[in-house]
Amino acid sequence: MQRRVRFAITRAEYQKIVRTHFPDGPEGRLSRFPKKEKRKIAVLIHLLQRFDPAKRYDQSEVNGILATASD
Repeated sequence: MQRRVRFAITRAEYQKIVRTHFPDGPEGRLSRFPKKEKRKIAVLIHLLQRFDPAKRYDQSEVNGILATASD
C-alpha cells in the first residue's frame, strides 16, 4: 500500500522555514535537517532551486551544489 501525503504550505510558512533552517540566508548552509515532514519538504524544495532544470548534472556537480548547503 502506498501512502500519499499532501501538504498545504503558504508562502509565509515556506519563508519562515527557510529562514529557520538557513540562518545565513537562502544561499547559505542548512543548519540542521528538520524532523517534521512538512518542513523536510520545504527544505528539499528550497535545495532543488539551486539546480537548473534545463541542465544535466554529473554526480560531482550534484555533490558540489549540495556541499554548499552542508557543513
